[in-house]
Amino acid sequence: MTAASATPDESERRRGRPTVIDAEQLLHATLSLWRDRGYQETGWREIAEVTGVSVRTLIRRFGERSRIPWVGLPAAVARLEGALAIAPQAAPLGAVVRNAIVASVSHEDGVLRLSPDWISLVSEVPQLRASAPIANAAWVDALARFIADRHPDAPAAACRALAVAYEAATFSALVQWARAGAEGAPDRAVGDMLAWLDIRLQSPRRYS
Repeated sequence: MTAASATPDESERRRGRPTVIDAEQLLHATLSLWRDRGYQETGWREIAEVTGVSVRTLIRRFGERSRIPWVGLPAAVARLEGALAIAPQAAPLGAVVRNAIVASVSHEDGVLRLSPDWISLVSEVPQLRASAPIANAAWVDALARFIADRHPDAPAAACRALAVAYEAATFSALVQWARAGAEGAPDRAVGDMLAWLDIRLQSPRRYS
């Protein structure tokens, strides 16, 4: 679910600090720190020490510590949107959504190595778990828009509720995969879970 990225920082270069942030390395170091010492017991200073990135740069980039685990979400959203964009118009909506979500789960080697620790921490640390709705908002928005485009008569709230349900099911599948020893590919685990779900949008009965 996470992916590597890099951010230039001119002010840090002038002070001799790293000129880019390697998100994969930063995430790995931060997850290791939290696993060893605990999320509550570490602050920006400790993260800066283990990552080599200044506190100022970390705060400017992430704002809050709870956002660090979600550094790969933009890439996941891009993969989701790309898969939805090329889906055949005639394909069943449930199958399209399932395949696109599976495609959004990263296959990168570095990401796969980090995924079990990432998923475990996010699911177990209350502050990280609470940050999930905000972090995943763009992912949910993209899926809700697609469902609404396919079913323009459906209420926007219904389309978003479906997207939220799929996001929850996807994360549940990843948590189960991690707790079971992270055997096999995470996208396969997600696909197996989502195979139990389908979308049936139709005009409801009117209630008096």
